[in-house]
Amino acid sequence: MGRLIHIGLMLSALLAGPPALGDTVLLDNGDRISGKITHKGKDKIDIVTRYAGTLSVRWRHVVAVTSERPLTIQRHSDDELVHGTLIHTEAASLAVDAGRGGVVTVPLDDVGFVNPTLAESGRGIVYKGRASAAASGSAGNSDTRRLYGEVSLAGTARVYRFNLGASGEARQDDGKTNAFNWRLGADYDQFTRRDRRRFVYGRASFEHDRFADIRLRAISGAGYGWQIIDTTATSLSVRGGVDLVFLDRIDDADERYPAAGWGLRYSRALLADKARFFHEQEGFVELGAPSNISVLTKTGLRFPVVDNLNASAQYNLDYEGQPGDDRKALDSSLVLGLGYDW
Repeated sequence: MGRLIHIGLMLSALLAGPPALGDTVLLDNGDRISGKITHKGKDKIDIVTRYAGTLSVRWRHVVAVTSERPLTIQRHSDDELVHGTLIHTEAASLAVDAGRGGVVTVPLDDVGFVNPTLAESGRGIVYKGRASAAASGSAGNSDTRRLYGEVSLAGTARVYRFNLGASGEARQDDGKTNAFNWRLGADYDQFTRRDRRRFVYGRASFEHDRFADIRLRAISGAGYGWQIIDTTATSLSVRGGVDLVFLDRIDDADERYPAAGWGLRYSRALLADKARFFHEQEGFVELGAPSNISVLTKTGLRFPVVDNLNASAQYNLDYEGQPGDDRKALDSSLVLGLGYDW
């Protein structure tokens, strides 16, 4: 009976075959990581392992890669896609067994992406959205209680990206006055270089703020921008150009003027990617009248709660160099709320 069990175990092992080693990434310090390669972005390659979950390794430390399943490689030099299994090679390159297409060699420094997204490959658009709701208190033009909401939708393709945003607040001023203020905004960036570092942009926004004496402020503008940093952990972009400002006041005189406009967006992963710091700023100053300047900023932290749900603490600061009659120049609010990303 024991001999039969032993024979049965041997047959099972033979039928099962040798254990799969999976994909392998060899680093310049001699370390070898085995698992399942899922993606390589601009500067990191992601490997799912059984022992440590997903590991992200900087591409500059990679000296060799093999895979047991087909992967899609996008070359940086011409954006062409090569599909196949990565086999062993001695050179500082990837050897892609493309089946009937033979073995295609791609130098490591010419590997743009592995399993690129639609946006990375230039063959589609990747969408991301966020919605949040919060309650807050503020000081400045009014001491208020406030219900605040934001929603945004961003789309990214190979040569362009756009962002649509809306925010609104229902607030009560000193327990007497109720108002609903809102802001709509749209940005469009067209990249001028293949490395996606430079872009021309167009933007427009519409705003109503009763407490700041703004019945409607419409801004449209265009200019040039620079994506200074664009990695998984950090993003930083700046832009500058010319805006046209149309301001209809509730109580004061209306205004029409050209302005120099700018913008800044920064985000940084913190605490081993368990939190993200962000700062966004938009501003414009009337040409020939430097005292007539407006600056709108958002600064805060987001923390994941569960799945796509996150908690946030956000500080909004608005400055008007020439506010309406009996209005203060500085308006600030602290917003604590919950958000959902998709």
